[in-house]
Amino acid sequence: MTTANATEGQPLRVPHWLGEPVINAHGTFDQVEALIPKFDRRPFALYTAPPAPDQLPLLVGENPYHDEVFRLSAAGEPEVPVGIVSKSYKLVQHRELFETAVRALHDSDVPLRQVTVYLTITKFGGRMALRFVLPRQFGFDLGDGHPLHLRLECFNSVDGSSRLVVLLSWYRLVCSNGLIVGIDRVHQAIIHTETQEIPDVRSLVVEGIAALDSERAFYSQWFKTRIPDAVLDKWVDDPLKTKWGALAAARVKLIFKTGHDGEFEDPFEKASPSQKRMTKKDAVPGAFMKADHAYAASQALAWVARQRLDVQDQLDYMRQIPDLMRELVPVS
Repeated sequence: MTTANATEGQPLRVPHWLGEPVINAHGTFDQVEALIPKFDRRPFALYTAPPAPDQLPLLVGENPYHDEVFRLSAAGEPEVPVGIVSKSYKLVQHRELFETAVRALHDSDVPLRQVTVYLTITKFGGRMALRFVLPRQFGFDLGDGHPLHLRLECFNSVDGSSRLVVLLSWYRLVCSNGLIVGIDRVHQAIIHTETQEIPDVRSLVVEGIAALDSERAFYSQWFKTRIPDAVLDKWVDDPLKTKWGALAAARVKLIFKTGHDGEFEDPFEKASPSQKRMTKKDAVPGAFMKADHAYAASQALAWVARQRLDVQDQLDYMRQIPDLMRELVPVS
C-alpha cells in the first residue's frame, strides 16, 4: 500500500478538494478499507465543562436546525468536527459506500484480489473519492499498447459539501487518465436529500461489463476518425475555450499536435488559443506524437482534466469531456 500526504500550507497550490488538502493512497481493497474513517453526528451546540472529569459536558444553546458531523477515533470516541448539516440531512458513511462497491464487484464476478483501489480523502476526512481499477480482462487495447481498464469511481462527502456520485470510467494506466464509460449513459449522480440512498452499484458494474464490446467499437471508431486542422482549430477556439478557458484549450491542441504539455510563450499575446505561441514542457505519458484522430483529442482532454489540482474540478472536467467530444465528433 502506498500513501502520499498533502503538503502543508498554500492549499490551493497543492492537490486539494474545495480548498482542503488531500491524502492519497492505493492498495488492495482490505488495505484501503483500514484507512477509511467513520463518522457520527450530534446537536450543534455550545457546551460547558462538566462538573467532574467522569461526567459529560453540558450542552447549552442547541441549534434546532443543524447538527455537527464529526470523525470518530479508532476507539469510537469523538475526534474531529468536519461540518455542519441540517437535521434532515442523511449521512452516508464513507465505509458504507466502500462496502457497497466491494460487494457489487464481488457479486459481478470481479476477482477482488486483482483490483487496485485508489483512495483520495481530505485531511480531516469529510470528502472521499474511491477508484476501483479492474484487472486487464475487463478492458481492451485499441492497438497503441496502452490498454484501457474499466474503473468504478465513487465520490462522497459526510458534510454535504459535494454530491454523492457513482460512475464507471476507462482508466489508461500510462497516464492515469479517465474517460466516462458510455458517452450518453451508465453514470449516476445523486444529490444528498432526506431520502437519499446509495445507488444500485451492482447493476452499474454489470451493465458496464456487458458493454465492453460496444465500448471497444466506439473508441475504435474514434481512433479511425480523422480531425482536419481547420476543424480542430474551430473546436479549440469556440466550445473548448468557452468551457475550459484559453490556456486549457491551447494546451489540448499542443498535446494533440506534439504529445507535449505546455504554457503560453507570452500570456498577453493577442491571438486565439489555436494560434497562441506555446512553450513545450514535458511529454505527456502515452500521448500520440503528431496525432490526427479523435481518440487522441479525447486523451488530451482527459490529461488536462486530470492535471487540475482540485479533486472536484477533476470530476467536473471529466464529466464535460463527452459534451466537448460531441462538439468535435458529432454522434450520429
